[in-house]
Amino acid sequence: MDSAHYAPSTVQHFNELQGWKYYFMATYTVLVYDWLTTLDIEVERIWMRKRTFFTVLWALIRYLPILMFLSATYYHLGTGEVRCHGLATLPTIFVIILLLIAHLIFLLRTYALYGRARIVVYVFVPALVIEAGVLTWTAFDERITTLPKGYGCIPGSPRRVQGIVTWTAPFIFDCMIFTFTLVKSLKFLRENQDVPIVHVVLRDGLVYFALMFVSYSLNMFMYIFAPLGLQDINAGFSTTITVISTCRLILNLRAATPGQAGPEDLPSRSHMSFLSKPSELVSTFLTEIGGVLESQVERRQHYQEYPLQDINDRQPPHRRQGRNNF
Repeated sequence: MDSAHYAPSTVQHFNELQGWKYYFMATYTVLVYDWLTTLDIEVERIWMRKRTFFTVLWALIRYLPILMFLSATYYHLGTGEVRCHGLATLPTIFVIILLLIAHLIFLLRTYALYGRARIVVYVFVPALVIEAGVLTWTAFDERITTLPKGYGCIPGSPRRVQGIVTWTAPFIFDCMIFTFTLVKSLKFLRENQDVPIVHVVLRDGLVYFALMFVSYSLNMFMYIFAPLGLQDINAGFSTTITVISTCRLILNLRAATPGQAGPEDLPSRSHMSFLSKPSELVSTFLTEIGGVLESQVERRQHYQEYPLQDINDRQPPHRRQGRNNF
């Protein structure tokens, strides 16, 4: 293509389109690499165990990104204006769905960490609803830059203020999750409760929050300083990092569960059926991802440590009398 035949603005749009494709390819490579390197662990810790509602959430957070990138590939390869405008908002819809699924998983994990305390529901359910509203507001305000015939179009970006608000909403939700996780985990550690899975939750929570802080900060930086056509270029990568981190966290929690998958853990017909009551759905999910945490805490609380001088005082009267007569 000879750039002399096009206006400077058109040349800039072509360069931005090329940047989108390079960034898309790099993000897709990271996603596929992570999927291939953890596929054997996924089979062992997810598919070799009983299939429940949790398995559905896992399948969504694990494989919807692949569908998202396949649709984005078709979008980037498209040269017709109809195809561009018809698929332009599809990646954004996938991004919204994946972010909400990931945050739902973190909400349920926090719910399990707090022993199903209602305060978690009262705080995080409204926050998740507000986040969903903000993200949906963005999806219906996409702008598309159409290139000359035969070269497709550039994905739209929300307005600058709208884009900053869009990525602020999930960042605030992650900050809230991290704060609740940190407070509860430190409480366990201060009480000297030997709950191994708490260390996993705290470690993964720290790593996840650090990654999200960098990713969301980069998104806001792009909306402030980047050209209009590149302001939303990091959206796919941010979503990919969120998905990968969530999947790794789930796999790590599964690794902390006692026992390995065996023939008795293979799915039966009863576990293939969906539960009808929402309370059963939540209970099943907590059994899968947080039940080990609750059982470990309960077991630890049954064993109380007493000073040696108090042992005799805590014995039955006849035992204490026999000891004194000795």
